[in-house]
Amino acid sequence: VLRNIEWSCGKSGNLTPVAIFAPVDLDGTEVSRASLHNVSICKGLQLGIGDKIVVYKANMIIPQIRDNLTKSNTFVIPQKCPVCGASTIIRKDNDTEVLACINDACPGKLLGRVSHFVSKKGMDIEGLSEATLEKFISLGWIKCLFDVYNLSCHYEELWNMEGFGVKSVEKLAKSIENSKN
Repeated sequence: VLRNIEWSCGKSGNLTPVAIFAPVDLDGTEVSRASLHNVSICKGLQLGIGDKIVVYKANMIIPQIRDNLTKSNTFVIPQKCPVCGASTIIRKDNDTEVLACINDACPGKLLGRVSHFVSKKGMDIEGLSEATLEKFISLGWIKCLFDVYNLSCHYEELWNMEGFGVKSVEKLAKSIENSKN
């Protein structure tokens, strides 16, 4: 049973819908979330809260919604970004409709961009998980990509934060320094 649809913001500002449903057992794993990918898929499934849905694992890994047995078609696509509250627009990406935040300063977009920037495929900075980056953004320590290289200004504060200590801050500092090469 579909309980909710949450929207998460990516680095491009596209908002990705995620179906939240009553937990089910799929191949020995309890699953209660599945990506809906975009607005077109939501519309095609004619979703509504309370609908009975059929869930499976694509490639035996990724939870997907195969069908909507109820097809109430009552779900309303948000007109405001769930991250920053700015207006959203539906854009065409080839033949697919995607929801996007119009706010260039949306913290969700910033989190996506910085997360990609520090990833293994980017600057390969260890110690900056998405949760840590989210905390740094909310503290105002990271307002743009390059603020990652100014985190040294906050190391003393960081040592005293829960989940950090002198050693973890030293490892982070070394990883940031190594990424410069």
